[in-house]
Amino acid sequence: ANKNTVPFDPESPFVTSGLRLGSPAMTTRGMGTAEFTEIGDIIADCLLNPEDDTTHFALGVGGRYRLGGHVSVTSEYYYLTNPLTSITTFDAFAIGVNWELTDLMLQFHLTNTPNMAVDSFITQTRSNFNTRDGNLFFGFNATFILHFKKE
Repeated sequence: ANKNTVPFDPESPFVTSGLRLGSPAMTTRGMGTAEFTEIGDIIADCLLNPEDDTTHFALGVGGRYRLGGHVSVTSEYYYLTNPLTSITTFDAFAIGVNWELTDLMLQFHLTNTPNMAVDSFITQTRSNFNTRDGNLFFGFNATFILHFKKE
């Protein structure tokens, strides 16, 4: 996703008021017109009804930097456009290290949310990410990787 100009926008091209969502990653996974129509409807519903606690729209940014052959640093941040109104929430953020061992990947991360399920990780983060209040949580995941060979 990135900022773009919108056709017939009264603002100059240097004041972008549009958002472009790229689709190549989704089309290579088999999504077509029907799936993109549904995604567009969900995004529009979230943006047009920001007070509705049953619909949420988050923009996520993440990255990974490989330090060596088997170790990389990762981070992710989610900006929730319409946060819950029933509780005070903050945008979810995590920073961590991935350690890849042949068939096993170990992930260690610090985050401001105690939840691992995506819906509550993004929408129900009640802690700000700082060191003064002790609102940091340590997480650990171990993932076994299956390898399939083509014959």
